[in-house]
Amino acid sequence: GERVVGTPQDPVLRNLSLITPWVIALLVAAGGLLAIFSWRRRPEVIVSEGEEAQRSEFHDMLERDLTG
Repeated sequence: GERVVGTPQDPVLRNLSLITPWVIALLVAAGGLLAIFSWRRRPEVIVSEGEEAQRSEFHDMLERDLTG
């Protein structure tokens, strides 16, 4: 037809169609920033001595298996 599909003629629909992508992009960016900041604030995991000894025994067993 004569009119090409583009921006809606109704002002409410036009504003909604032009603003919605920007609002979604801002929400995604804010969510990403919150995720990054929460990951940076997490405390480091402290391994107790019992877990370290257990892990060491496991590594020793793997090394024995690999050396034959």
